[in-house]
Amino acid sequence: MNIVVGHALGLTPAPTPHARSVAFRLAAEGRDDVVAWMASHGLIDAEKPVAPVSPEERLIESRTGIELASIRAACLKAWDASVDGAGFERELARRGLELR
Repeated sequence: MNIVVGHALGLTPAPTPHARSVAFRLAAEGRDDVVAWMASHGLIDAEKPVAPVSPEERLIESRTGIELASIRAACLKAWDASVDGAGFERELARRGLELR
């Protein structure tokens, strides 16, 4: 969502990774009202949002219908339940996974 449009419509701003840069530019353009609105919603000092998966991973998830987070969790459980390489492979197999 465009920050200026969101402000004009009275919407809640969406998190953006470039909020500080946007606020700096808006202030330079004299849009202190929008900067104040962003600040009142905690947008300027908020941590940058981090996507849980990359665009490539999102594509893989959509093609396979499997969330990578579930695969990661299963691998970690297999790792925790094993004591050596062969045990890890057995634990993966118990979870329907294999190393290739």
